[in-house]
Amino acid sequence: MDRNFIRTAMTPRERSEAYKKRQSLDRYPCGLMFGPAMAGFINVKTKDYYHSPELLAKLDIELFKKFNQDGAGLSITLHGIAEALGAEIAYPDYGIAYLNKPAISSLDDVSKLKPINPLKDGRIPTVLKGLAIDQKELGEFVDVGLSIAGPFSSAASVVGTKTLLKGALRRPDKVHELLEIVTQSLLNIIDEASKLGVSFCIPDPVSSTTLISKGLYEKFSFPYVKRIQEKVISKTGSSAAIHICGKSKDLWDMVVETGCDCFSIDNIEDLAEAKKLIGDKVCLIGNVSPVDIMRYGTEEDVMKDAKKCIDKAWDSPNGFLLNTGCDLPTGTPVENMNAMLNAATIYNPFK
Repeated sequence: MDRNFIRTAMTPRERSEAYKKRQSLDRYPCGLMFGPAMAGFINVKTKDYYHSPELLAKLDIELFKKFNQDGAGLSITLHGIAEALGAEIAYPDYGIAYLNKPAISSLDDVSKLKPINPLKDGRIPTVLKGLAIDQKELGEFVDVGLSIAGPFSSAASVVGTKTLLKGALRRPDKVHELLEIVTQSLLNIIDEASKLGVSFCIPDPVSSTTLISKGLYEKFSFPYVKRIQEKVISKTGSSAAIHICGKSKDLWDMVVETGCDCFSIDNIEDLAEAKKLIGDKVCLIGNVSPVDIMRYGTEEDVMKDAKKCIDKAWDSPNGFLLNTGCDLPTGTPVENMNAMLNAATIYNPFK
């Protein structure tokens, strides 16, 4: 594919290199968190999108052609590991997939599970095939990544969130046994996906302090995420970005300790505070509200919120990338997506 579809003066890869050197930029680095909710953009049913490598790649490619955002890629989704281990996932024609039945109903059954084969189990082979297409078409212009849910968040779909959280308090040995299986499954995926030359991101919503304590994160999430990071670094030379939905401030120091170089922060948290506490250790990402602003706000609202984010964090010592605080929901106006990219151009400190 030639670069005629690039509507900006620089490709995202060119922009990234210039940003690292603090050189002049045509636009401040700006991403948009796309996901399955955007399937309507290419006029297909969400259900069909989930199960076709070609449609997975097509949506990402068409979104990039439209917006030239700084970042592209696919996701195994929060339920990807669970489905590969036997969970029943519901796929509505128009709507996000959801967990219908966990892979196991009790922690007593953990011993029945074994790490997945990413080339055979669940939707993982479909995602890897789509990722290969994506990387072939877009890799020259933009960093293409694979999103793999964190071990604790993945485990929540394997046994059910309620059972997992209760088990963390009452049956920690069984939860660790489950996390070993889930983590090895994720390591197996990294082994395969890294052959494509892609980067990685770890969304980890169940590890948020909205749901668990700092102590539980330290015991049940941190050590396994650290192992994931070590694998990613060994395979790619750089770490996986981490995104935690909800509250995360109490975890920031430990997130850094996992080896994370880039940390995406939910809009519930303050970028200025993050810059003060960990801005010298990681590149911050975020955090325009995906619902209140991107989905239901006006173009002016988007411009104001994006400017606020840039003003707070553009001078963060280890860098800052403008993005949304989480995935864009179904129905997000195209005008608002364009408004965010326009804000990154107008309020660019590196003109």
